Parts: sequence; structure tokens; C-alpha cells
Amino acid sequence: MDWFNTIKAYQDKTLFSKESVSNYEWSLIDIYNSENSKLLQGKDIRDRLPNPKDLIFDYDDVLARGLYHIDKSLGEKETTDAMKAFSKAIFKTGFYFCIFLDRDYRNTSILEIGNKLKQLSKNNDFLEKVVGFYEKALIYRITGSFITEFNKLRDNFIILLFLLFEEGTLHRRMNSQELTKYLADIFNGFSNIIQRLNSK
Repeated sequence: MDWFNTIKAYQDKTLFSKESVSNYEWSLIDIYNSENSKLLQGKDIRDRLPNPKDLIFDYDDVLARGLYHIDKSLGEKETTDAMKAFSKAIFKTGFYFCIFLDRDYRNTSILEIGNKLKQLSKNNDFLEKVVGFYEKALIYRITGSFITEFNKLRDNFIILLFLLFEEGTLHRRMNSQELTKYLADIFNGFSNIIQRLNSK
């Protein structure tokens, strides 16, 4: 068993982050689910874990998980690999919107994230667009194909994120220059997204 899947790791975010590339908050919420807890540990261990209700989210880190998969998708040579990475980006980004707009949200289920996005999208133009992307990613997960032209769909999602950064709709407000620096500083840098940003 990986060290970061031990109870000790979930009890200390700093130690967890040193050993795992996964997002701590997502991982804790995930294992706090009774079924996942039993699957990974053989028994219900929730009484030995921090309560996800007490989490203080690192929005930079949570959003970076979605951006990572976008960057990976842009760099993939095989379309099937690019599609798979992009669908993960949609799901991770969807989770970010849920926890950012509803500070009490605590669920990593792909279906529940979709339901929450729909709920939050009422009278919210940009979230309605996010829901559209999310539903297409769900269909891809079920069928193995996107119902719209993939490259155009991915480009439109990236453009939407750029606009949300520039408008200050996300947890940060950044112009193109600030966003380029931000993307360069995350993990090892998201060079593929930066290239797309500079060409828009």
C-alpha cells in the first residue's frame, strides 16, 4: 500500500503533500466515504480521519489539478489519450467550481459534482456553459467519444477559463501576463496551456 494511503498520511496534510501528487482535500473527502474507506483500508476508518467539514481548501492547488490534465491533453499525440485527459480536466475543474461557489460542498462523485453544478448554474451564465462541457465529458466517459468536435470543444473550454481568470470570476483575477506567470509557476509549469494562451 502506498504511504499516502495510510491513516497517518491523511492526518497530516503537510506529510501527505510531500509523498503524493494527489490533492489532499480531494483525497480526504474521497476516503471519508464509507465505501471507499472500507475498500482501501478493509474497514470503516472515518473516526480516525480529520472531518472533511473542517477543511480549508487551497483553491490554487485544487484548480491546478484540472489545469494539469488540460496541459496533458494538449501535449498528447494520440487523440484517445488527449480525450481521456481532457475529460479528467473537466471533472477536476467541476469539483473546483463546486467547492469555490459552495463552501460546504464535500463530494468527489462525478455524478454528484454534475448535479451540484446544475444546481449552482441557475441564473449563472458562465456555470451554464461549464455544465454543458461537463455533460459532454460524462457522455464521453460512458460512450468513449465526444458528441462535438473534440479540438474545438477543448479550445472553447480553455478560452472560457482564460476569460474567467481575466474577469475575476475565479478565486484569482489575472490578466494575460499574470496568468502566464501563474501557469509557469504551478508544478513544473504548464507550457502547453501557456502556448495556447499566448496564441489567442
